[in-house]
Amino acid sequence: MEKSISIFLFLPFIFLSIFLLIPIGFTVLLSFCSWWGYGPITFVGLDNFIKIFTIERFQRALINNFLWIMGVTFIPMFFGLILAYILLDVKGKRIFTAALWIPYAISPVALGYIFYFVFDPKIGLINSTLEILGLGFLKRAWLSSWPLNTISLIVGSWWNRFAFSTIVYLAGMTTISRDIIDAAKTDGCVGFHQLRKIIFPLLRPFTAIILAWSVLYSFQDNFGFIYVTTEGGPFRSSEVIGISMYLEAFMSSNMGIASALAFLSTIITLTAAIIILSRSKGG
Repeated sequence: MEKSISIFLFLPFIFLSIFLLIPIGFTVLLSFCSWWGYGPITFVGLDNFIKIFTIERFQRALINNFLWIMGVTFIPMFFGLILAYILLDVKGKRIFTAALWIPYAISPVALGYIFYFVFDPKIGLINSTLEILGLGFLKRAWLSSWPLNTISLIVGSWWNRFAFSTIVYLAGMTTISRDIIDAAKTDGCVGFHQLRKIIFPLLRPFTAIILAWSVLYSFQDNFGFIYVTTEGGPFRSSEVIGISMYLEAFMSSNMGIASALAFLSTIITLTAAIIILSRSKGG
């Protein structure tokens, strides 16, 4: 019996080692080396990381990543909280909740193509609408220069980030006892004051989920949306670490820099997740 259990556990370990642990270890090793995908691997120490923090395109990618974290976290979180509170007592809220999943039925690639035409300077929806409203002086080439291109992409991502925050907060609100809410109403705490003083503090674990997922989205899940829309351009001004990693690995064959970017991205996301989750527990 014990032998069969050992074999049962050994097979998943082999699978994880081949497809997860070994690639991770090799990536960490390459982050301290110079390698172009062929030939000898040369140890360079911290040189790759020094380049990341001193070369302008990588500095810009890091700045863009933190702009993404700020942009896809706080505004969607605020409006998601408000919308969830409104939907809490609405009849037929299941229909509205189901509708909130619609943005997730569209792939990031398809969403990128949609917003590529939304932001198009000539025939795009935004500039065309401004022209119709007589506000043509506000027309811009939204994706042609930094930081406007990054800000525009962040706003475009709100379409599903609002929905995500609303779904998470609505799920959290359904776990709050009605007795607490009714007691607050009895004490005259209603509306925004009830939301701010009673409900929001009780949603701390759900806020942590939104924060952690927003950091993860900013470093990984926005790749398809950005690449289809701008390919990280123009002149690599809108790229984030994920785009830089892809370009360095598969376009320049600079595996050392790409691995260092991957390692740095992992460290940042893990650190942020640990801090957020520990704070959510009151630690």
